[in-house]
Parts: sequence; structure tokens; C-alpha cells
Amino acid sequence: MSTDETTTTATAAPGDSPFRSEPSTRDQAPQFVLPLVVRIERAAPPARTDALETAARAVLVLLGDERSLGDGAWARAVRDWQDARIRKVVRRAR
Repeated sequence: MSTDETTTTATAAPGDSPFRSEPSTRDQAPQFVLPLVVRIERAAPPARTDALETAARAVLVLLGDERSLGDGAWARAVRDWQDARIRKVVRRAR
């Protein structure tokens, strides 16, 4: 493989990266959040992985629910949520 071929195949188009910081049309759309509240007991806190897996399962249940699909009651809101940027907001209560 020549140097030119390597450069051509390794270079992505400017708009292909999900990590760009410049504004896009997705930023202009209304932003939706999916609040997940996790209660962690001080006496027996779960492992970090257990808490993250539980949160992931909650999202999968939402996405797999028939109300989230096709013409379901939640379908439009779930599609809007999926199409927007993913943001992580963490608040810690005491």
C-alpha cells in the first residue's frame, strides 16, 4: 500500500466524527433528558459496574417497550430523545 493510499483510507470526512465540538443541526433541536434516579445505600453500596448495568437495563426496557415503537404512545418522544445529543448529568444527593 502506498503512502497516498494510507492517507486516503485513514482520513475521515470532517462531518463524520461524533466528537466534533462545533454546533450542528442536532444542537438546534429541543434537547430531551431521561432522568434515572439511583438510590445507593451507604451500608451496602453496589459495585459501580452493578449500578451502571442496572441503568443500562432500564434504558433497554424503555427502548424495547411496545409504547416506544412505531406509533406507540411514547414513540415520538423516544425518537426525539435518541436523535438528540447524549449528555450525562450527574447529581449527588446527600
